[in-house]
Amino acid sequence: MGIFISYKPLVAFCILVVFCQASSAIGENRSQRKQTNPNKNVVVTEEQTQPIDSNQTVEKQLEADKTGSRADDSSKIPGYILITAIVTSVATSIYMIFSGLQWLATKRIYEASNRPYVGVEYACIKNRRPDGVNVEVLIKNSGSILATNIRYRFEIILGGVTVCDFESEEFVTLPPQASIILAEKIIDHTIDSYRLNNEPLKVFLEMEYEGISRRKYYYREKNEYDSKTYNLKRTFGEAN
Repeated sequence: MGIFISYKPLVAFCILVVFCQASSAIGENRSQRKQTNPNKNVVVTEEQTQPIDSNQTVEKQLEADKTGSRADDSSKIPGYILITAIVTSVATSIYMIFSGLQWLATKRIYEASNRPYVGVEYACIKNRRPDGVNVEVLIKNSGSILATNIRYRFEIILGGVTVCDFESEEFVTLPPQASIILAEKIIDHTIDSYRLNNEPLKVFLEMEYEGISRRKYYYREKNEYDSKTYNLKRTFGEAN
């Protein structure tokens, strides 16, 4: 019982976010490193190739080189900033995954506590008489909300032969803790057969129903006659 939801898309999305943020930070770092000082890309003419005799001109050139070097250093992103960005991205992604899983868990708990649970309360043989017996099945909504659009199929098999096969033609609605009884009478020679246990009696019930969310639920059950208790015994059950 429950809702199957794959976590893979959420994890993949968070990994993609981390990769994009890290790639962006690394790309900005590389692009800024490629920037060069304009003073280093000056085209040298024939006039500039002449020897520099003036001390003042030499000092100006040295000052310009120092300024360009400082500009190059300031354009680089420090390593600790890049590491901090990556760590922050990873932490954010982990938080997103945790929040998503927590939301899914909360949703499952809410849906499990706010839904109908329609099933068989009991199946038994009643009113034994010479001309036959009654097979009764009580269906009950044990959930906390209304069950709607209930469709059921009620089948009785005796010795491999179907003696009753009834399917509801209309939708049934059951409030919380409400129930209905399905009954069918087995008559004539069939009563002797099930008492002698030569032809075991089997009762099948299948149901489909919905809740407020319009999600479809199902319930299936199989009962067989038990010669020790002289009544029906559940041998199979399945539900979501």
